[in-house]
Amino acid sequence: MTYDGQPHDSKVIVPGKTKVDTEQLSHENNLNCLRFNECDSMDYFHPARRHVYLRINEEEHKAQLKE
Repeated sequence: MTYDGQPHDSKVIVPGKTKVDTEQLSHENNLNCLRFNECDSMDYFHPARRHVYLRINEEEHKAQLKE
């Protein structure tokens, strides 16, 4: 968050095969430039929430690597 309570993303974890649409790339934290076409079909970006969702496999869950 910024000093006046506005959201401010600084780091985003994305799947390994994520691509970037350079025509939509900006310095305004616009995450709509992310392309997941070559990633697992369960990985995606939710534009309204501004969250990237990554699938958690059974091994990662059992090892408590991700929640």
